[in-house]
Amino acid sequence: FVCIITIILYIISEETLSLPPTNLLLIMFDDLRPELSIYGRSHMITPNFERLAAKSVIFDQAYSQIAVCNPSRDSLLTGLRPDTIGVYGFQTSFRPHRIFPTQLARSGFNTAGYGKILHWESNDRDIWNYDSWENGWYDYQNIERDHMNSSTLPDRYKPEEEFRDYQFTTRTIEAIRKLSVLPKPYMVALGFKLPHLAVHIPYKYYEMYKGKSESWTLTKKELRFPPSAPSLGYRCCPEPVFHHMHNEGTEKAVKSVQLGDINFIFTEKMHDELMLGYCAAVTFVDKQLGRILDVIDELSLWNNLTIVLTADHGMHNGEKGMWEKWTLYDESTRVPLLISHPLSPYKGYHYPYPVELIDIYPTVLDLVYRKNHNECGEGLICPALQGKSLAPIIFGTHMNPSTTS
Repeated sequence: FVCIITIILYIISEETLSLPPTNLLLIMFDDLRPELSIYGRSHMITPNFERLAAKSVIFDQAYSQIAVCNPSRDSLLTGLRPDTIGVYGFQTSFRPHRIFPTQLARSGFNTAGYGKILHWESNDRDIWNYDSWENGWYDYQNIERDHMNSSTLPDRYKPEEEFRDYQFTTRTIEAIRKLSVLPKPYMVALGFKLPHLAVHIPYKYYEMYKGKSESWTLTKKELRFPPSAPSLGYRCCPEPVFHHMHNEGTEKAVKSVQLGDINFIFTEKMHDELMLGYCAAVTFVDKQLGRILDVIDELSLWNNLTIVLTADHGMHNGEKGMWEKWTLYDESTRVPLLISHPLSPYKGYHYPYPVELIDIYPTVLDLVYRKNHNECGEGLICPALQGKSLAPIIFGTHMNPSTTS
């Protein structure tokens, strides 16, 4: 059961908070809202998120700065708001602003990135000085769309090992094994493609959720855009047409629905198919997370490793009549955020107050790299960070947490 524990805490100041440096593992998901068991979604099969949560502070109200991939990631990694760096869509870059992987790379860390961390600049050696591999994720998701029989596609034939997120995880594991025995500190970043579209998943994960639709059933009122809301708040959809599954996606769709009308009410079946695919995708990446945690256990890395797990933004799956991100609603802007530090006394606790993704950069500096915060470097612009470090929360200040016991 969940109990709220009010505790008297002492204030830890910059002078008294003396933490040894640690290595860093950054884990990012794409389009992942808090559709997880650790956030009370009891239908979700996410045991490895639970494993990590038991070693982390869980932030219950974490929000992205903007619910779009590229600007959200640029904002998170620069510690600056989108209007400061001038990034609102896909065709602009964070450059020349500094991002924290570059700061760590220029400060003596080995840095490696796998999968989707940045939206575009994946192979820059000033960011990933040890190794990087994104394996054409952007082209891959477009190729997937061309072969989708339906908007949700459970795949009975493709081996699990051939899905991009499995491959990104394998590369990450290899890097952790190699970097953990070298004398230099390291940062490894892993960016999953799922649950981003196309929702193409191994069939066995889809099968886990068959018969669970009562767990996410919504009313017709909840499946339409709120009539009292301004039309400016409506955004739909990543695909102009929704294609229903036919024989669980093994055959081409025979029923399709045109999207984009603000007055359209998503049907229960459409919502069900979207949720089946979304939940299956989350459980598939949960399995990959478990592979990472197994290696950390095997190599006994917990005592010298900070882990930050989050997503760029969330996703509507028919709620409020939208199948989309790009909105200011919670479905789009609220994300999971877990931070694990070996010395935190609040492992497994929930922090119930709002925090932002721009808070991650200053938090990393406090937990991982606590010197020369004001250094910049050639060719970079380094304005003051606009987020606030969450280290005082992770170690005590302002903590009024809940925990599962």
